[in-house]
Amino acid sequence: MDGGHHQAAGLMRAQRYGDAIPLLIAACGASHADRQSWADLNRCLLETDQLAGFFRVVDQRQAIASDGLRLYHDCLAGLLTAGRHALLLDVIGATPRNSALYIVGLYLSGLLACQGAEARRGIA
Repeated sequence: MDGGHHQAAGLMRAQRYGDAIPLLIAACGASHADRQSWADLNRCLLETDQLAGFFRVVDQRQAIASDGLRLYHDCLAGLLTAGRHALLLDVIGATPRNSALYIVGLYLSGLLACQGAEARRGIA
């Protein structure tokens, strides 16, 4: 983790997501191999209601490193782990139905359903 990403992580812990975005954009540009910077950037975009930006970053990562689907999964799994269920469902709802991303979104919505009172629905 470079200095900019380290500083951005501190801002994220303080829930200053908008302030972390420029630092993470720089970190992503400096190292395409550092997928955590990309995941953190996408988390900040989601936390600041920038869904279109989130999908642009996933597409850009796919073009650069061919792992956009993995980035999408990791970002949604992070929302599930953090208890940001409403935001998770918003992202899944905004995911294009004609995309492989949507299958991953359905999988994570099933995991969410399994966590709560809707366990039967999540398994079905």
